[in-house]
Amino acid sequence: MRFRSSIAFQLTTGCLDYPLFPNKSNDLDKSFDYQSFCCLYFLQAIITAFPDAVVYAEFPEIWGFGYRTIQAKQTGLLGTNCLIGVTSHGSFEWLQEINSKFSTEQSRWYWQAHHYEQFCYENAGITYSPSHFLKSKLSDYGWKTTHVKHLPYFVPSLTLKSNKPSTTLDKTLLNKIPVVFFARLEERKGLCTFLEALKLLDSTITPRIHPIFIGKIIPLQSSQLQHLNSQEYINRELDNSFTYTLLPDLTSQEAIQAIADLHHPVVCLTSLQENFPNAALEVGQLPVSLVVSDTGGFRETLDLLQRSDAVHWFRSGNAQSLAQALTQAIHAYPENSTRIEQTEIDPINQKLLNQRLELMSQAFLEAAPKELTTPSVTIALVYPCSTSPLLECLKHLAAQTYQQFDVIVMASATDESIQTAIAQAQTQFSGYKYLAAEAHWSLGETYNYLVDQATGEYVLFLTPDHTPTPAMLETLVVAMQEANAVAVVCPQLIAAGETPEFITSVDGNLLKLLEFNHRHDLTALFSRQLLQQFRYSQERGLQALNWQIFAAAIATNQAIAYYPYPLFAIHPDSASIISTTDLAKERYYLRQYLFQIKPEQWHQRQINLLLTGFEQLAQVQSQPQQQPLSPQNQAWMLTAQQMHQELTQAQSRLLDLERWNRELQAGKEWLESQWQSLLLRSQKLEIQQDQLRSLIGQMQGSKFWKLRNRWFKLKRKLGRVSADPLQNYVDSITPGVQEFVARIAGQKIRFFQPTAATKIPVVSIISSCSDEYTYLETTYRSIINQTFQNFEWIIVDDGLDHPETKQLLQAFAQRTEKIRILSHDSPRGIAASYNTAIAQATGEFFCFLEIGSILDPTYLEKGVLFLETHPTISLVNSYSVVFQAQEHWWQTALSHPQGLVHQPGLTCHPLYRKADFMQLGGFDESLPTLERWERTLKAIANGQQGWTFPEYLDCYRTTQHSSTRVQSVITTIQSRYSVGANALTTALDSHPINLNQLNSQLNLDNQRIMPNSGKRLLLFCDALDDSEIAKWNCDLVIWLDQCGYDVTIVTTTTSNHSCQEFFYPATPDIFHLPNLFEKAHWLAFIRYILTARAIDGVMISGSELAYSFLPLLRLEFSAIAMIDYIHASPHDRQNSRVIPISCQFTEDIDCHIVPSQRAAKAYSSLHSRHPSKIQVCYTLAQVEAMLATMIKTCSANVSVNSSSESNTEALLLILESLQQ
Repeated sequence: MRFRSSIAFQLTTGCLDYPLFPNKSNDLDKSFDYQSFCCLYFLQAIITAFPDAVVYAEFPEIWGFGYRTIQAKQTGLLGTNCLIGVTSHGSFEWLQEINSKFSTEQSRWYWQAHHYEQFCYENAGITYSPSHFLKSKLSDYGWKTTHVKHLPYFVPSLTLKSNKPSTTLDKTLLNKIPVVFFARLEERKGLCTFLEALKLLDSTITPRIHPIFIGKIIPLQSSQLQHLNSQEYINRELDNSFTYTLLPDLTSQEAIQAIADLHHPVVCLTSLQENFPNAALEVGQLPVSLVVSDTGGFRETLDLLQRSDAVHWFRSGNAQSLAQALTQAIHAYPENSTRIEQTEIDPINQKLLNQRLELMSQAFLEAAPKELTTPSVTIALVYPCSTSPLLECLKHLAAQTYQQFDVIVMASATDESIQTAIAQAQTQFSGYKYLAAEAHWSLGETYNYLVDQATGEYVLFLTPDHTPTPAMLETLVVAMQEANAVAVVCPQLIAAGETPEFITSVDGNLLKLLEFNHRHDLTALFSRQLLQQFRYSQERGLQALNWQIFAAAIATNQAIAYYPYPLFAIHPDSASIISTTDLAKERYYLRQYLFQIKPEQWHQRQINLLLTGFEQLAQVQSQPQQQPLSPQNQAWMLTAQQMHQELTQAQSRLLDLERWNRELQAGKEWLESQWQSLLLRSQKLEIQQDQLRSLIGQMQGSKFWKLRNRWFKLKRKLGRVSADPLQNYVDSITPGVQEFVARIAGQKIRFFQPTAATKIPVVSIISSCSDEYTYLETTYRSIINQTFQNFEWIIVDDGLDHPETKQLLQAFAQRTEKIRILSHDSPRGIAASYNTAIAQATGEFFCFLEIGSILDPTYLEKGVLFLETHPTISLVNSYSVVFQAQEHWWQTALSHPQGLVHQPGLTCHPLYRKADFMQLGGFDESLPTLERWERTLKAIANGQQGWTFPEYLDCYRTTQHSSTRVQSVITTIQSRYSVGANALTTALDSHPINLNQLNSQLNLDNQRIMPNSGKRLLLFCDALDDSEIAKWNCDLVIWLDQCGYDVTIVTTTTSNHSCQEFFYPATPDIFHLPNLFEKAHWLAFIRYILTARAIDGVMISGSELAYSFLPLLRLEFSAIAMIDYIHASPHDRQNSRVIPISCQFTEDIDCHIVPSQRAAKAYSSLHSRHPSKIQVCYTLAQVEAMLATMIKTCSANVSVNSSSESNTEALLLILESLQQ
């Protein structure tokens, strides 16, 4: 290890001035590595000095100074008796956000900081987060947070003087209420909000208060105020409206003492966001009134102190809310609050200390030494020219301490001098394999060939210009195994003989890598599996091929080990050196290589960083340049400009039809992008429609329009005109229709499974296609996204003469085996197409779907479930939304036959029971239109019963207004059928049920393959209305969707569910039980949904009735986590009924989640049997974390055979609840 010891000494003594470690401390983007290596050297010195000691080192994640130390630990360099910890205090990304500073002057420095901080946070042996709030923030930035341990800060002890001398401030505050702003005087601490709130106070309050600012004066950061400091800003805002006191130069201890000396002060903690603020830990101990910003950090801090009295919360960043909270505190002045004594703080700190020691011990145990193996390595030696010292390199390989390797030498077969060197090598190293490269091969083709020839688990590419240390291979293999990585890299040392000239550091910063100014290709040990996944570029003239593989591994978030010291030297005059003129080319093809990686393979964090880097560069470009850019920045700017041009060209190519059809085969990416395009077009049409509506409204209010109306009335009386030609257009615009349809059509593809679950489908969907190319894709999207996937879709090509439509139909059939295409030689009409498909349909139920219409994802499943539980019903549909040419909310029900006749032409898309349908035969082919309406009337007139869900699940597209021809068909159909006037009133009537009538099982095969294991939740709600509970439920569902959960919602109360539209984007999988079944079928449905969705967790949030199902579900589904969320304390009258019900079923619930410590204490007093089941969660992030924990815990439960007595008892409980 000659190079490592030499470099370590030189770096620690500062003898060499490498570009990586400049002596100028203001070179920010390079100072990270300097400081990071200094920390590593110091820790290595300690480990060396105390070889038998157990060493624990902890870093803050901010600045990332633990970067090189954690890399060294990962690669086994620091041994097994060392543990590296990291505590998160707030990354630079977070600081930038809360400072509202969205531009930066040191972009490259921030790129480095972002990467170093994230790496330390994610790869330390143990990572602590003092608050759940900050953990959720970092998760939003794309950081991995699942491994992070929650550990609050220790509570500081306050040493306060009891007697204070009189000051000038005391005289100023005579008969005044001191209102204290306690924080650094800056935007992120809420200074702007506080000053605005003071100005909003009532005029009767302002004379009673005296503001005091305790904090440091600093230059403000936001773009609007960066020309001011804190004091200048306060002077400007308050002007002469307040007299105030500014105390800017106090130490922390002096500041706390100053607050303690005030008489009943009102202390304001107004930060926009907080991690785990020490200020709250300190001032929260004092007997003062607190006005506190409602952020996660403040709540968690005060809860640690168990401080709840004299605390007034306000909405973060909202001056109006802060003014209201201040008003409440002043009206309640002086409030009685008790000082928290040291005797109360000591147990808290002791508990935190014990928790920290326990976590450290656990981390040491988990970091036990791994049992290393000796995998084989293939060393591929590419011999580019005769001047390279081949024999010397082979001698160094023969001297390796690691012997499990083979060598393949690849050289040109045409160069005589090379062949001479190869002959000598074959003589001295006959055990190696020697191959001849084809003359026309590029370097990438050569590398790919060598990968195919390799037999080792790992592959290392070298050239004869490499001089490896004897331990190089062994060190790389150990590092690869210790880090469980797919690649291991180390710094690249450029040296001639014994004199190092240059060191190239290697890290995982993709933005830095894209600048690409490296003069040599990367030397790295790769897993052969990685090289098979990412093949080398075959473009001729490229040298930096291993950098491309390395970049791909970073982009896809694969594990990479970074050994901190060089293990080989490269001669500065190497034949493989990359010339300066070729760097732009290498940069270009590095981007092109990354561009080939599929979007779903990219890690979210890398996309976040790329977008951040692009935005920063755009800001730099838009600002006047005070000085020329450095060569590296110029290179990066040129690269960014070239990338922008390529993206523009790519967008243009996407509009090309051929490219469009090729992307169609791939499916997902094309569907998403084209659907966005359709939405944009829809929005444009809506804007035009709004403009026309506004114009018509103005016209209707004018005198001219009133005179025009009178004129048309006169002409109608004279028989010269039948109607106002503009009135039909005015009536066709219905508020809310476009938004509703866009919400259903815009649902992302969640449920599609291309492979049929069974050979015989349950539902046959039948459509006729006659050149509806424009709307075909929209209908396809809504069908494949059905929650019920056991269907076939038969599309009849009714003599199409549109080649693009034919191609699209064939593409559909290739995407999924559930779609079949039948054809007519010539157009025969929709009715004939339906009859053709009926003859080949195999499903138990039929759905005749018009191309262009859109179905809610749950439409088929709800229809099938209803017909399965109601054998006397022959057909079922839902309320419909008519859109495009006409707009209506259509509520005509199949259960009211007279309405079907008198509101003709529309029954949308009923689901028929096949056996009943076939009794009356197919469609009347003599009708040119309205064939589905005629067939529905035929069924009803012949005594078959229908039902309509009171939900809008069907969007019916109209493309033209009524015509004389259509009116003639309507008259013909109405003359055929006479239906009874009696409505069907028995389908969902409430009537007493007994145990024998209780349906416990649905024999329905949905057989969906459910991905996303561990994140499938069934949420029971009361209703999706505008109540506070429903609003919280909505926020939870949206949060869980962002966290990757699949949520199914079941409601148990009759309601119009006025806020369902806010739940819908996060999950369309919503079932309102009163709309679908009699209560006798509810248990069967819940069992079905648990099985069909492979539910991992059940959560009850506001539904009283849902609790009664828990005992039986616990008996049958022991591996499913059962959780409830209690929204109110027992003293809250509004929801107090839920509390005793929850307590009654605590044996069947795994976790009760409550929103506060106060609620937890009150709840515990009602049932003390299982206090450990009560968990306090202040934020949605904490609720999600608790869900994940309970799901993981309960998944290991073993099912137990229950007795018939237990089952009967549980069923009787359900029956009793349903009857009430």
